[in-house]
Amino acid sequence: MSLEADIRSLASPDKDVQATARRTLIASGAAAVPPLMAHLRDEDSPIAWSATAWVLRQIGEPAAQPLIDVIASDASEEVRRRARWAFNGLKVAEPAGLAPAFTHADPRVRAAAARLVQNRDADGTASVFTGLLLDLLGDQDDDVRHSAVSALAAIGEPVADVLRGIRRAPSTGRRRRATALAALAEIGGRDALDAHDRALVSRLIAIKQLDERPEPMHLCGSWYALPSCDETEVFAAFDLSDPVPATMRMGADAWNRDHHSLT
Repeated sequence: MSLEADIRSLASPDKDVQATARRTLIASGAAAVPPLMAHLRDEDSPIAWSATAWVLRQIGEPAAQPLIDVIASDASEEVRRRARWAFNGLKVAEPAGLAPAFTHADPRVRAAAARLVQNRDADGTASVFTGLLLDLLGDQDDDVRHSAVSALAAIGEPVADVLRGIRRAPSTGRRRRATALAALAEIGGRDALDAHDRALVSRLIAIKQLDERPEPMHLCGSWYALPSCDETEVFAAFDLSDPVPATMRMGADAWNRDHHSLT
């Protein structure tokens, strides 16, 4: 049976036929990538794009560059979305197999590379990509930096010391240092910061509070309002203690981040 026939078997109503086709295509490796990519790019293909994308994920490194090329192309947003989905679950064991994506000229590819690492947290293999992620901390693109922060947060405490070192390195650029701070905050909030950074945050909050005025809170989801202005009563109602000053903007950002974070 040809590879094209195997691909068409992915749409078979017989689950056993589908499973056999998937195994055959995965075993074919690089040879199966071009025909699978052709169906992935074809919005009129009779084969569900998710079926071809899943097989590409399992094939792994041989599919990386073709998917990168589509993500960086002028294909339709739908086709690029399919490629991103396949790429974000790609089975690549070693950092070298993805290194070109982290240095790609197109920021969409660099962001996708960071999100791929973030998605690997479930199998505990994300930490091997730490070096590549750290190189994105000073990226000029906001989405790339945001994606790198989320990926580093998925790795968590094992990378915290490295990030604190970046914060203290005198030769580190301002953007890189700021993104390292954001990653530390994602990992452990205030407790992840060293004494120097905690002092800086406290000083910033004190300055902001001097002229902060109450304003409408645009929060996503449900939130609580208590008939009291007594801080002690509020903390008792929610069984909280050890309050730390924060600005309204910080509170709103923390709430919205908690409700929308992918990590």
